[in-house]
Amino acid sequence: MRIAVNHLGFKPSDAGKQAVIWGAQERARFQIVNLNEMGYNEIGPNTQPNAIAYQGETRRVSHPWGVSWLADFTALRTPGLYLVTLDNQYNSVPFQIRDDVYSRTLRKAFDYIHLQRCGQEVPGYHGPCHLDDAVRRDDRRFVDTVGGWHDAGDLRKWMPFTLLLGMAIVKLERLVGPGWRTFDAKEGDLLAELRWGNGYFLKMQDADGSVWHDVAGGVNGDNSDNHWTDNVRGTADDRHVNTSVELYLQWEFVLLESMLARLFATVDPAYAAQCQTAASRAHRFATSRETKNVQDLGWSVWALAELSQADRTHRTALREELFKRARLLLSLQEKEHRFGQDRVRGFWYHDAARKDFYRSTWDPAIPALALAELLDLDDLDPALISDVRGALDLFANGYVRPMVESNAFGIMPYGLYADRPTDEVYRPLAGQLEYRFFQPARGVVHAGLTSHLLSHAIATLTASRVLGDPTLEVIARRQLEWVMGANTELACLMTAEGVNNPYPHSRFLGLIPGGIMNGFAGLEEDRPFLDMSHGMDWRTTEYWSPHTFHYLWYVALASHRR
Repeated sequence: MRIAVNHLGFKPSDAGKQAVIWGAQERARFQIVNLNEMGYNEIGPNTQPNAIAYQGETRRVSHPWGVSWLADFTALRTPGLYLVTLDNQYNSVPFQIRDDVYSRTLRKAFDYIHLQRCGQEVPGYHGPCHLDDAVRRDDRRFVDTVGGWHDAGDLRKWMPFTLLLGMAIVKLERLVGPGWRTFDAKEGDLLAELRWGNGYFLKMQDADGSVWHDVAGGVNGDNSDNHWTDNVRGTADDRHVNTSVELYLQWEFVLLESMLARLFATVDPAYAAQCQTAASRAHRFATSRETKNVQDLGWSVWALAELSQADRTHRTALREELFKRARLLLSLQEKEHRFGQDRVRGFWYHDAARKDFYRSTWDPAIPALALAELLDLDDLDPALISDVRGALDLFANGYVRPMVESNAFGIMPYGLYADRPTDEVYRPLAGQLEYRFFQPARGVVHAGLTSHLLSHAIATLTASRVLGDPTLEVIARRQLEWVMGANTELACLMTAEGVNNPYPHSRFLGLIPGGIMNGFAGLEEDRPFLDMSHGMDWRTTEYWSPHTFHYLWYVALASHRR
């Protein structure tokens, strides 16, 4: 018998407070124990019975992984420390009810980024590192790319993912503005950390405005650069710069540099101008390349929304380009029930061919998130506002809502399929459509779904705010609850929060407080797998930057009401 509940807990006002119970064959009565009111004897066991704060009947729900029951305790609103029990025989982990149940973790998640600094000493973790980064893969010429952040549970610096960390900090500053000044008393920790990371990003821009892919990704995508170095240029252990170009990465760079130009406009105009210039150069390069898929298009829409606000000189032309791309992105959302079914719509196709659907482990909701950013513009055409709101409604209610109803935990399956790409279990949805909870295990490099879930959490929470629908906020929170312990292993995936944490795939630094792991991957039979045997399986337990990006954004958004 297992009782799964969010290890962080709940806000007093939260609707849909629940625990998922499985292993029970019959309906049972559950109790919520107030741990603040338990009797205690300093020289012996408890001398008073547990204080029951709430009790109710479980409700049976269908679930593909076995019989499950839900224990709903939404009515419990009193702050305190609690656990769920079935007649004192089976207990959940303790959890809190408090107003800052999520926001109190923001500092820990931010500090994870700070502790991933590369190019300087990080006390308690490593000395000055990688001061000899790096030489080009193609001609072995040295290019100064010192700095930035290690991306994951290793020492590599992937641009597509570490750029996200900068975006997360900007979102945190905009939505919460915590004003932390622990390691930078003058400018503040958030702006100081942004300067640090951006120092590396600016070095990764070539003379033609293009942005390189990574440092230390290896020679041919291998793991050969994943090591400490002697910090001396020109020796055998020098790492490599990968100068290849990905279009979505160019737009990510435009986006972050535009964000920074706006953020620093008043505190450091010269630095803001430097960031805007870098954004404009990357924009010119990106627009010279063909947009091939929804991922490229989504990032370009968001980037242009920011750049058009940072670059007032070219605002009219940028807005014209933005609205054209937004219309194209809207056209790639399925607005009808197709494939012989009437259950889901509102999903995005991978590209204009409309033969496959957009799926991603790290940015699956980018089309919806990019379009939602348009609603912050001050001169948006009313017709486009209506279309964006309609797209968010279709995505949240036409796609996400019916998909999360497939399981007791309320989590978003990995994606839809009209044709099976591999020979393994795919679950029937309706008509010609099938789905998997997890990435196919055969034929691809597959990883856990933490960012997949958190990306949908942000998009669904955003839709909740835009549409004024609080039920969508509950769906959004379910995605986070799975990551924070309400899952089949009762495991919290953030180091130093909750209990039953897996040991992370972090071979160079070990445990990093606030680090968030890849999470559950799928077996061929589409059942959840998480390495709980300390095998450091990178697919499920490695720290990845996209998880921190999504976590900080979601919690900042959930903490900010407007």
